[in-house]
Amino acid sequence: MQGSSVFEDQYLARDASHQYSVDIVALEGGSYKLQATVYFQLPDGQERAEHFFTYLDIQPGKHASLLAPARTDANVHPTGTPLAAGGTISVSGNITYYNDNLEQMVPIRKVGVWLFEKNSRVSRRISNTYTDDNGFYSFEDLTNVDPEDGTGRDIQVRLYFENDALRIERSEGTVYSFESPITYDVSDGQIDVDYSLEERDQDRGVGHIFNAIMDASKFLQKSVGWQRAKITVKWPYGDWSNYNYGWYTPGGAIYTEFIQIPDGMEWDRPTMLHEYGHAVMTAMYGYNANVLPPYSFEGEHYVYTVTDPGFAMREGWAELFEAAVDDNAYNLPGYINRNVPNVESNNWWTGAVDGTGNNTSGEIVEGTVASIFWDIADTGDSYDESPGVDDDSMDGMFRELWEVMLNHKPGSILEFWDYWLEDYYVQIQALQSIYTTHHVKVTPPWDVNGDGNVDMLDFAIISSHFGQNISNPAQPNPDVNRDGVVDIVDLVIWAINVEGI
Repeated sequence: MQGSSVFEDQYLARDASHQYSVDIVALEGGSYKLQATVYFQLPDGQERAEHFFTYLDIQPGKHASLLAPARTDANVHPTGTPLAAGGTISVSGNITYYNDNLEQMVPIRKVGVWLFEKNSRVSRRISNTYTDDNGFYSFEDLTNVDPEDGTGRDIQVRLYFENDALRIERSEGTVYSFESPITYDVSDGQIDVDYSLEERDQDRGVGHIFNAIMDASKFLQKSVGWQRAKITVKWPYGDWSNYNYGWYTPGGAIYTEFIQIPDGMEWDRPTMLHEYGHAVMTAMYGYNANVLPPYSFEGEHYVYTVTDPGFAMREGWAELFEAAVDDNAYNLPGYINRNVPNVESNNWWTGAVDGTGNNTSGEIVEGTVASIFWDIADTGDSYDESPGVDDDSMDGMFRELWEVMLNHKPGSILEFWDYWLEDYYVQIQALQSIYTTHHVKVTPPWDVNGDGNVDMLDFAIISSHFGQNISNPAQPNPDVNRDGVVDIVDLVIWAINVEGI
């Protein structure tokens, strides 16, 4: 601002008006929120304030313009109504943001709300809480005495985009925060203070980022009862969305991590879920870079890119996560604005989005890993091409999938198969069918010698170890059901699956 921005008049007659002007120099383009506050005293001596907002739109090479003017009342009491103080107040409101995808206002969930006492001597926090799933917050039954003059309190609500799961920072490293106008000398009773990041607010995207990550955190709490440590998200930051971490060598302990979201990507929900999926894997694998799946691939990659087993495992898990949070196969499409291929139906294992590549080993393709995980976890209620029908023989086993990942930290989808047999000796034929569909070759435990046939050669291996305890599994492993002993149960399982006998 140039020159004075404060103006005083001793008296304003009824129906009269005054006009004031302020020069503003625009240093760079953008849409900026402007606030003007009018402080006044009514004829009966009551002091009040009203707050007004508008947006200044600055576009290089164009005339500046005012957009979407709006007015917010600040607890104005009817003239002649005396202020009551000394009792209690309750402060509540709704916190919302304008969602560009939905083109409507949406509640911000679990955002921090702090209530402050504000006067000439004091600026202190009275209490803090979080919004609920509807963006609503409340502070109940607070004493209403201003410590400075004994009148009603002067209060202000501040929003902090931080909780025990998430912190969103501006590019310079400060947490996103916003504050309501100060409401002076409040009377006893109910005080409503809403706050909205409206359509022209340049920071409105922070609400979308916050909701997306909180949905991912809530998904894990609900489905497996687990929550990772607080993650920092930086926006706008960098040129592409990414999950970053730093670690000590040679131990591998991860000492810093954050998700970066560039300007313009704040409305891409699946991408944010994907990057949070990477952060979840880091936590599952003990915050140690040496424990995470090892990889050597570098460069651009897509769901169909042929890489290596460790890289495919990392990216495949993140891609499964972005689909699983919303239970939506279309969160992971092959290319923009196409329903097929998606994580339910694809031939990404070939190394080409249209299924025409020459690759034959699905374990080195990230989209294939994601598809195998999806088939384990999805249900008949999942949103895919066949509503109401589960397209595979495994139904809703995300918890089991999660526990194998958490407990064993597999480095590839092939290792995942081995650990599944170790922990969950169920649905083996169904899981093998899923692997086979996506061209990942695994050997069922009843094909003891791994030659692709279930026959008398396998029977001979089982029989030669009959009655033995198997503490360190041999290769080939005669303990078909992995219970630590070779007995009649192993022979029965072999007999059920035997071919040509």
